[in-house]
Amino acid sequence: MSFKHKLAAGLAALGVLASLSGCTLGKSFDYAAKVGEVEISSGLYLYYQYASYLDAAEQSQKNPKEVKTVLKEQIGEQSATDYIKDQTKARCISYAAMENLFDKEGLEVTEEDEAQIEANVNQNWDSQKKVLEKNGIGKDTYRTLVRSALKSSKLFDHYYGADGLTPVGDDELKAYFESQYLHISFLALPKLNSESNAISSDGIATINDLSEQMLAKLKDGATMKEVADEFMPQVLEVGGHSFAEGTDFVQQDFINKDTENYSTYPMNMINQIKADGVGDYNRYEAAQYTFVYQRQSALANESDFTSARTSLLVEMKEGEFSEKSKAAEEGLEIVYNEAAVKEFSPKKIKYVAS
Repeated sequence: MSFKHKLAAGLAALGVLASLSGCTLGKSFDYAAKVGEVEISSGLYLYYQYASYLDAAEQSQKNPKEVKTVLKEQIGEQSATDYIKDQTKARCISYAAMENLFDKEGLEVTEEDEAQIEANVNQNWDSQKKVLEKNGIGKDTYRTLVRSALKSSKLFDHYYGADGLTPVGDDELKAYFESQYLHISFLALPKLNSESNAISSDGIATINDLSEQMLAKLKDGATMKEVADEFMPQVLEVGGHSFAEGTDFVQQDFINKDTENYSTYPMNMINQIKADGVGDYNRYEAAQYTFVYQRQSALANESDFTSARTSLLVEMKEGEFSEKSKAAEEGLEIVYNEAAVKEFSPKKIKYVAS
């Protein structure tokens, strides 16, 4: 599993749906709405409307290219249009709440932060601007959104970072890592051939027999690499797979124990791993692979914890942080520039695959 800093990753993720400038869709407005003292520019409003449209397309399970079709759908008890308006409103209020909270905590965007923001804008804008400009989305508001994501990340660190108000120590994070994640080292024996077709039943029998031999050797004290070097060439030969000399076939993964729909492995396999003891070897026959694996401690390698630390912190505290953000939204009211909102109708949305 590749761990990701969810808040910091928001900076890059904003490249998927960048931003809007003040001059949009043929008319210019000073602002689209105000939430307390926070002004929602036309660009921000249109960005949030487009993001809400994508949510509506997903909720209705319709192709986002078919804007008219999506807008005719019902989402729960709402029309898609009303759903989009409500979600846009919620996003505007959330943005304003984050701005207010950042200021309340006395934080600031430094020159170094601004350089990071600019680097992100320069890196991501060109690859995203086609769809964005089709919807009146310009570069200035993209910069505003990237800055907002950075503020969110700084707020999080202000609360929970090493020098934060309520820092989380390594002992607590390690305990969370060990309790929340299954760690496996494994060999994946393919049951499809090199052309992605099913291997014959005799071939499958051979692969499963080899996996039994691998498991026996592991239990007798051989290392995973020793077993891989001896048996994986035989396994791959069954399906006509080629491989480079010196290939390291041993893989590892971290699986969140709370996962209910983990796409990489069948749930029955995950439940089997849960039942295994730390250090145990086992095998599992899935549809496309037979896995030979060892369950290990999540803390088997200090480097794994080091690389995961930031993401673990976010994972532990994101619920609490979300509650703080939601609390900051209480009492906030949005006042629309009716002329702008009328001009920025969802009917004018243009979907372009990025």
